[in-house]
Amino acid sequence: MVSRWSGPIGQELGQLDVAAGDAVAAAWMLIRAHGTLKTGAKVDYWVRVSNAFRRSEDRWTITHEHVSLPDDMRSRTAVLDLTP
Repeated sequence: MVSRWSGPIGQELGQLDVAAGDAVAAAWMLIRAHGTLKTGAKVDYWVRVSNAFRRSEDRWTITHEHVSLPDDMRSRTAVLDLTP
């Protein structure tokens, strides 16, 4: 696999909400992803993430994860310049 990145990819947690019970839990978060592509272009955008967890014995396991970007319905493209 060829990397598109020229260096490390930064990730910053912007917001986190968690709802947990004894056996299942869910988390919703915003994550800022940033770095530099090999072309020299700077990348800096926020993604939405939701996770579902299930507890078995003494540990939690991620059973579902969804990562998405907001989209512009007219142009059918991702909107990368939004901030929380």
